[in-house]
Amino acid sequence: MGSRFTYDPEWLALSGAIPVSLTLPLRPEPYESRGLLPFLENLLPEGWLLELSTAKLKIPKDDAFGLLLATCADCVGAVEVLPDDSRQTG
Repeated sequence: MGSRFTYDPEWLALSGAIPVSLTLPLRPEPYESRGLLPFLENLLPEGWLLELSTAKLKIPKDDAFGLLLATCADCVGAVEVLPDDSRQTG
């Protein structure tokens, strides 16, 4: 399992577009990683908030992807974490 970050083409077309992170410069090609991209990993709760989140959501602490999807759908700033609906299972 891996992660992919892609800038929205409308965002890239803005004259004042800025990257969400210095580690993810603006570009149309996706950034991909076998695990979580470091930028995404830094969005996860830590400490007491991790304890509270995993207990309330019933998500194992080692399920970074599940925790990311459950807690980061509406992050602060210009970032949304959404499942890839283009992949079909079955």
